[in-house]
Amino acid sequence: MIRLSLLIIFVLFYPEISDASTFEDFYKSSSSIGWFLAAIFAIIGGAVIFFTGGTTSPIILGIGTWIGGAMGLSGAAATKAGLALLGGGAIASGGFGMVGGATVLTAAMIFSTEVVLDYSVGKTLDSYNYSLLREQSREMVTLPLPVNTSGSRAYRQAIKSLNKVDLSEGRMIFDDGNQKIIKETIKQLLVDRKESRAHEKAKDESLLSLLYFISSDYHSAKDHAKRAINLASQSDKSKTLPAFIYSVSSVYDEKFDFKKVTRDYFRQSVLDEPNNPLVPFMFAIYLDRLMQRIDDNHLNEKVFSDVFLIMSEKSIQNYKMQNYVALLSRYIIRIKLEQQKISSIVASTNESIKNSPKSLKILEESLLSYNTLIAGASKVMKEILQIEAKVGDEDRKQVADYNHLLIQYANDKDRLNNLVVNFKDQQLSNPNKDLRLAESDTYSDDNFFITFIIFITIIWVGFSTVIRLKYKESMTYSIVLGLLLAFVAILIIVFLLSVLAEVE
Repeated sequence: MIRLSLLIIFVLFYPEISDASTFEDFYKSSSSIGWFLAAIFAIIGGAVIFFTGGTTSPIILGIGTWIGGAMGLSGAAATKAGLALLGGGAIASGGFGMVGGATVLTAAMIFSTEVVLDYSVGKTLDSYNYSLLREQSREMVTLPLPVNTSGSRAYRQAIKSLNKVDLSEGRMIFDDGNQKIIKETIKQLLVDRKESRAHEKAKDESLLSLLYFISSDYHSAKDHAKRAINLASQSDKSKTLPAFIYSVSSVYDEKFDFKKVTRDYFRQSVLDEPNNPLVPFMFAIYLDRLMQRIDDNHLNEKVFSDVFLIMSEKSIQNYKMQNYVALLSRYIIRIKLEQQKISSIVASTNESIKNSPKSLKILEESLLSYNTLIAGASKVMKEILQIEAKVGDEDRKQVADYNHLLIQYANDKDRLNNLVVNFKDQQLSNPNKDLRLAESDTYSDDNFFITFIIFITIIWVGFSTVIRLKYKESMTYSIVLGLLLAFVAILIIVFLLSVLAEVE
């Protein structure tokens, strides 16, 4: 009886302490609404949603509301959730400049052969830029703030501080005031966590990784996620949340092993907690970040196939319609971008672009990507059509519209192929010297480097020969001194050229 009484007192007066680091451990609260809907409301409440009924096309609103309804939502909540899955907050770059996700998604969901997104060869993003990636992420769907209050004293105090975040009246998680609160919470948690007991530290580290993630500090998020994973592994606890944060944050590294990160961390975060209602949003968040790295040429469109394989796992089939639609929308966005890339270059009146071998190379690569994307999207649509046979009439209409859109893009392959072939033929038949000039410009950097090496070698050999023959020095001495004199001569020449350039 005494033991039972003590147990009752403990349950009543002490919060539940969990060292697990799952999505449920952070997003399940005691609210009567249940964690399924509460988690979804939280994520769309803090998300950047660009669309309203008056600013986007009927097909996007229709798909958004339909797929949101498949999550058990209705009205505005269903539309917002669906639009978040479609990738409305993504930013397209890589030759298109900074284009809002709403613009790209609207253009992608309405088939047209006209040039509606201006591509420029000179704007291609082919280098890593962490600051730019972070800035773009502020307009993408991210994870919501936690609602579960069980944990260490440091954890509970952090949750209390986060209650000050204001997401009412259209305020977003990335608003300056909200970000200030989150950063202050991080600072305090870094101090308070030192007093946490060993079995509480995994959840503390997971919370830190989550808050850094929401603040777009992906390097810090990754570091704390890794610590949380190690701590949870020591006690054989589930670690789906830090595994997910680690996988997404890794995409922000200049170089990362996509196959390994996806297999060992992202896949684990999804399949180890298959009943997590945020699974479709996890796919959306990961896919949007992968799209960024496609833009800077670190990844290519084949990454979608790896994600598709995870979506096809039986354990998460309850979310397969939402997951497939999220993936298909990214396929169609990429298809539209490749179509616009080809159309823009071919339609250009700029002689340098028309005659440049670089333009032809971009066109041929873009056409190859277009065909690969169509093939991948067709596989996803095939799966959606199999689900469509089991749904209602309204669902069938939405699926039919989506399928018709994809068919239109697939039928556009021949037109695009002819554009590229004609462009190539025009370059080959162009007799003027602009083509040769363009070729020399394309390889000017390589030519300069080769010329520089040849020039310095000639000077080096000349000095070494003079020292050897005239002053009768040893071969080694002549070579070393000759090399030094050659470098000195080069520096003098560079200095004189710079002075002349300033005078001119």
